[in-house]
Amino acid sequence: MNEILEIISLLPYLAISVSMNILVGTYNNVHNLRLEFNLRKFLNGIIKAGIVTFVFIGTALIVDKIGLTLTNEDPKLTIKGAIALYTYKSLKTFTVDILKGDEHMNE
Repeated sequence: MNEILEIISLLPYLAISVSMNILVGTYNNVHNLRLEFNLRKFLNGIIKAGIVTFVFIGTALIVDKIGLTLTNEDPKLTIKGAIALYTYKSLKTFTVDILKGDEHMNE
């Protein structure tokens, strides 16, 4: 039960990292790529992020309940991996696409 509580305690951080990814991706598409804001595409991105998040959470909970000793899988590691993935994607989009795009626009 402690594992599940630890997984649940990490969910706000997962939500923040997913939200960061959605926001910087939207900003990059509208500001730097000059794409018109598309509500349908935005909502599809949110749905996709929700599905990916659910898969990571589901995997962590299943691993916690049945234990996958063959792979030495740690449920917290699964959630932390998802947080790291979304955070990295956000930082990559922000630093490479947005900041570099802003530099080129000022030239």
